[in-house]
Amino acid sequence: MLARLIAPGRWPRRVTLLYRPLSAGDAARVLEREVTAASFRATYRAQTGRDATARDTADAQRAHRAAAEEALGAGVTLMSLYVTTTVLDAAELPVAVADVESRADESKIRLRRMYGSQAAGFATTLPCGICPPVLSRRWPH
Repeated sequence: MLARLIAPGRWPRRVTLLYRPLSAGDAARVLEREVTAASFRATYRAQTGRDATARDTADAQRAHRAAAEEALGAGVTLMSLYVTTTVLDAAELPVAVADVESRADESKIRLRRMYGSQAAGFATTLPCGICPPVLSRRWPH
């Protein structure tokens, strides 16, 4: 799935995956929310007379399977993906951004831009152990 995003391109790119394990209690709450949301969507579709889409069916199955696995002792992690790209000329930046966004879209990954946090985003992609969620808890705004 990530192959298109991490494949070589015109501009150098750095892709970093961060994962944080959830505590057992938090994992149970998150998965219960997903199962409840899937059940709510199914009930709503039934009341409005709509058919389930393939994505709805897959999401419900995935939520129930994850909840069952967690009940048997599996862990749950939150994953974040950071992508930085480097251009030598500021005029190339819009094209480079469009390239990264199209690659992410082809990989079915939703990216959000970091406005005003470019230094932190770049530092996150370096192999030096920076984790923005941890930093935000230590130094709130």
